[in-house]
Amino acid sequence: MPVEIKYLTQNGEYTTLEFDATKVEDTVEIASEKKEWSTTLVSVSGVPEFKMETCYERVRIPLDGSTKVPYPCAYTRTGTHKIVLKLLYPSDLAEEAQNILIQCAKDAAVYTAAIIVASVLVPSTIPAAIPTAQGLFVEKFKSCVSEEAFNSVTYTITHEQESGDWKRV
Repeated sequence: MPVEIKYLTQNGEYTTLEFDATKVEDTVEIASEKKEWSTTLVSVSGVPEFKMETCYERVRIPLDGSTKVPYPCAYTRTGTHKIVLKLLYPSDLAEEAQNILIQCAKDAAVYTAAIIVASVLVPSTIPAAIPTAQGLFVEKFKSCVSEEAFNSVTYTITHEQESGDWKRV
């Protein structure tokens, strides 16, 4: 009895998986381990961050001792915002095939970064640039590799942030 399963893939299309339920042991394949290649598409460093907190200062009160008086304290630090591409591919691919995948990913990453760099000049716009980056990367990467190779990889494009320590102003 054949079973058909449809599932949504990374590229937004549905893929169909068919197998005979009476012969499951013959059709199940153990998934291979994945290798990861990653690169930073865009990095914005030296981004100032600010926060306000309530601080307290002890002041003397005549005849009564002392009390804590609240006042606003400002803190600052700098951070780095990055858009990072990660490509996961089967580790059992031949070395030549891995090299082709990585070269195509590099070319697609350069293409993507060149287009989205202007849209991330303000760090608050970085999350909005990620869907555009994904579309651009897929367009360029898919045109460079075979359909089979494209379907064997997964990718993510994420926003990462690193910040220094808070310093009181």
